[in-house]
Amino acid sequence: MKVRFNKKTAIVMGIVAMMLALAVPAMACTSIVVGKLASADGSVMTTHTCDGTYEFRLNIVPAKDWPAGSMRPVFKGGGTGAHVQDRKQVGEIP
Repeated sequence: MKVRFNKKTAIVMGIVAMMLALAVPAMACTSIVVGKLASADGSVMTTHTCDGTYEFRLNIVPAKDWPAGSMRPVFKGGGTGAHVQDRKQVGEIP
């Protein structure tokens, strides 16, 4: 038996394929950058979303006088819950 696809069948199959692709939840990140010519007051702005189980917290270290040569550790990984154990020190900054 020979199956023939006409234009209407191809269009319907394409629409169904697109609907199925859109129904799958996406794990994607979004970055938005605004340059000085694109903002009303000349500000440069950036933002980023992490859609997943990523560390999104920002640690703020209060200003103080540190001894000369003091270093702050930089970590990679981490996150929340069970992911905290995956945190590894990858360097230091003055």
